[in-house]
Order: sequence, then structure tokens, then C-alpha cells
Amino acid sequence: MIDYAKRGNVNKLPAKVGVYLLRDKNNKTIYIGKSTNIKERVKTHLKNSRWSAVPSAANPLSTETKTIGYIITKNEPEALIKESELIKKHKPRYNIMLRDDKQYFYVGFIPQENKTRNKKLKKSPYLTITHQPKTYNHYQEADQHRAEKPVPYIGPFTDGGSIKIVLRYLRKIFPYYTKPHGNLPCQYCHIELCPGPNPNIEECKKNILQIKQILNGRKPRVITSLKKEMKKYSDNLEFEKADIFKRQILALENIFSHNFQMQMANDKSMPEIPIIKTKKFGFEKLGFGWSFGSLEAYDISNIQGKEPVASMVRFDNGKPNKKMYRKFRIRLPEKPDDFAMMREAIRRRLRHPEWPYPDLFLIDGGKGQLSAALSAISLNTGCKISNTRFAALAKQENELFIPGRKESIKLADMDAKLRNLLMYARDESHRFAVTYHRKLHRKKSML
Repeated sequence: MIDYAKRGNVNKLPAKVGVYLLRDKNNKTIYIGKSTNIKERVKTHLKNSRWSAVPSAANPLSTETKTIGYIITKNEPEALIKESELIKKHKPRYNIMLRDDKQYFYVGFIPQENKTRNKKLKKSPYLTITHQPKTYNHYQEADQHRAEKPVPYIGPFTDGGSIKIVLRYLRKIFPYYTKPHGNLPCQYCHIELCPGPNPNIEECKKNILQIKQILNGRKPRVITSLKKEMKKYSDNLEFEKADIFKRQILALENIFSHNFQMQMANDKSMPEIPIIKTKKFGFEKLGFGWSFGSLEAYDISNIQGKEPVASMVRFDNGKPNKKMYRKFRIRLPEKPDDFAMMREAIRRRLRHPEWPYPDLFLIDGGKGQLSAALSAISLNTGCKISNTRFAALAKQENELFIPGRKESIKLADMDAKLRNLLMYARDESHRFAVTYHRKLHRKKSML
């Protein structure tokens, strides 16, 4: 419900977070905005200063505003959504001037029916942010003559930084794509912000729908739906599934709570919503009773033994630590095989105790490469490794080998968070090794 006050009573406006509407003498809304302090923001608009959006004239808001409407909200995300909803409804002329100046933001939902010739890209819905809503050809490359269809957009949002922060939080609750996804894990997969390379399409569509409803101001409907799902699984004694919905509800309520405050989009101190924890990735469910917070992944790249190189990439708390990436040129007297090259790479790494040892060494390959890596420890006299584990990840069968265990562990049997992290680390080490090998090969061919 909108409350109104006359211009002369501006000091009686609430000094609270919310949305305000400026109206002219005909009671027509001419401008809508949001603020953490409605009273102070409106007073700023009513000052006789020049308005940046209309540089050639005096401040029109000061001369034309006769009454002020306002809605108090619980917090800034709610004000952001309410502001967008009211701008779309009233179409105030001074907001439209800003929109034409491309200062507004829209959230677009690209549908699943995207037809593309690139078979490596998943045909899944994804979310994007833009200044200008566009039509979208669902059959872009397959048929250029098909009529374009409008993309569902929500907006306008006046504050790009704020809408990005809200979406960042929502993504932790309802993972989504931000562009067509390939067949390999991306940097967001292992922290469960992305559905991954093998998504459940129906789940993706459901997550997108939930976000659309929230941005359209229908958060209560989403929470009611989540509570029904939680009760259904709880009644069926499926408590793990019920707990997922419970955590989603708590996280969603946290975003729209009274004490939630917007922070700068690049603020690294942004608190984490306790729905995803990336600090420890454990094998406990597989019966090993140990976990890790840091890992180093190793890969070898060569062409028939020529110009062999090794890569080392490091992940701390689930994220790449590129300052600790290393590359090694393998130089052995005899023609090296894969095992000897891996042994040499680990031996060279262990000669640098000033580089902090990880909790886990992840070797690319199978049992042979794992044994070679372990044998490198004995070659480094005086090397003291404590609380460090070794494992090998084979690409072909997507299985993990651990010392002392006869059977391999299928990645499909692992927790999704752990599986995606191991695959991402393996693929990143492969990329880093191949890039270095190609650079050396090009350099040699130019001599």
C-alpha cells in the first residue's frame, strides 16, 4: 500500500528503506526511485540544483513535484524489486528518459528451445543481464528465416550493482547458467553455482522459474511452494531431500530479512549464505574418514616424448589459486615414458618446501602414474610430508585411485560437489600443460 504526503511535509517522510513516487499537480507519477533513507533522498531531489539527466534545464523534479508517495520495505532487495515493478506499471516520464540513456538493467531468461549447430553446447535455459531487451531467434543457426520471438525480461532495474548482488545470492539457492554450457565443468560447477555439464533440464527450468517469480515480487509464493515440497519429502521420511528445501527456505528468508544490507558488487567480504560450504571437500561418505581444503593437480603434455612438460595447478577452498600455478620442463637422459615424467614432476615439486604442501596431490592417470608419484617421495631425501594424501584420476573411465585401496572409485558415486571439483582441477591442469607445451613447440619451430 502506498502512503502519500504533500511536498511541504517532506520532513515527515520516513527515514527508512523503501520506494518513493514523485507526482505532479495532476497526480501523475513523474519519477520513481528507491533508497535506504526515503526522506533524505526525496529532499535531495527537491533541491533547486541541476539534474544530471537533463543537463540543459533546471531540476524538473524540484519544480513539478507536488506530492510524494512512499512504500516502506523490509530491506534493499525488496525495495529494488518493488521499484522495478512500479516503474513498469506507471512508466514515469523521467525514468523513461534515463532508460533511453541505457542506464537501466534488465534480467533476461533465454529459453531452453535454443537451436544451435554447436552440439557441444547444452540446450538449457540460462539467465543474462542487459541494458536493452532484445528479441531472440530460437533457431539462430538452424534456420535464419524463422521469426524472432521475444525473450522474457524483468526490469527495468535502476541499480546494476544491486541486482547483480541479489542474483549472486539467489544463484546459491537456485543454481543457473549464465550462458550456453559446454561438456566440461566450469569454474562454478564445483561450488554448485552452476547445474554442471550434465544438468537435469527440468530442475534447471524450475530454478529459473523460481527466480523469475522472486524478481516479479512473488517471493511468498515461492516460499509456500518450497514448504510444500519440504513437507512432502518429510512425510515420506526422505529427510535428506526435505533438508535441501529447508535450507533453501532459510537462505531465501535471509536475503529478504530486515538485517540484510546491500554491499558493493566487488566487496570480497560479502557473507556466505550457509547453504553451500566449500572449505572442506571430504571422502567421509566413501569411508576414508579424511577431507581436504587444498589440492594440487598434475598433468603431463608431450608429443611422442618430445618437448615434455608438466603442469601444477592449485586449488584452495575450492577455488583456483593461480599465484601457485607452476610449470616444469621435463629433462630426462633417456626417452621418458609417462610414469618417469610424472615421477620427475613430483620430485621437482617436492624440492620446493617453501611452497605450502596441499592436503591432496591429484595425479592425472591411473595406478601406474600414482605409483610413480609416490616413488618420487623417496627420491627427495629430507622431504617431510605430513597430512598430505595422493590420488590419481583416470580420464577414460572417470575413476579415482587411492593408495591402499584395490578397487577404484567411480566419480558417479561421489557427492556432486566433490566430483565437480576433482574434474575441474584435472581439466585445469590439462589446459595449463597443453598451453605451455604448445608455446614451447611454436617457439622451437620458429628457430
